[in-house]
This record gives sequence, structure tokens and C-alpha cells, in this order.
Amino acid sequence: MNDAERHFNAGMQYLRSKNLDAAERSFTEVLKTAGNHIPTLLNLALIGFATGQAGKSEKYLKQAIRKDRNNVDANLLLSRVLLAQRRFKEAIQALDTVSRLNPSLVEAHCN
Repeated sequence: MNDAERHFNAGMQYLRSKNLDAAERSFTEVLKTAGNHIPTLLNLALIGFATGQAGKSEKYLKQAIRKDRNNVDANLLLSRVLLAQRRFKEAIQALDTVSRLNPSLVEAHCN
């Protein structure tokens, strides 16, 4: 197991135990060697959202989307972050992307 994997696994453990500060530190270490690791970026975005740091969350999500435009989770969370910031037009665009990528997911939330 390499350092990035060790830090990621530690971050997941901290996240499960709701130690968000330690989780964020571990995930940030992952990015030092695996800068575009999408699961790490998503976890950092979730931590940012949970701690009221929407700007930080948005930054990580956009980085993940640049790496994989078709990542449903990143686009869905981005829509939630944008909605929380009352940026409705951008949130709708993100949801449109989710709808295009996974129509059944949007239908499940609308029905």
C-alpha cells in the first residue's frame, strides 16, 4: 500500500467516526501525490459542504468534474452546493447534467 492509499484509508476512517478535521487533513495528504483522485475530491467536497464552506466544496467538485465530466456524484453534489448558495441557474445546469448522465436518478428524486 502506498502513502496515498494509507492517507485515503485513514481519511475514510476519520470520516466514519465524524472527525472531519482529521479526515480533511488525511484527504489533503492524498492530493499531494494523487492530485486528481476523484473519491478524495468528493470526500473533501462533502466535508466542505458539511462544515459550511461552500466555496471550498465547489472548488473540489469542479476539479473532480474537470477530471471526469460524466461523474454523476460530483455533478449532483455540485447542484446541492449551488442550491445552498441560492445560485439557482447554475444548480439547474448541474442537475441537467445529472439528468443526461443518469435519467433514472432524477426520476427517483422527482417521483
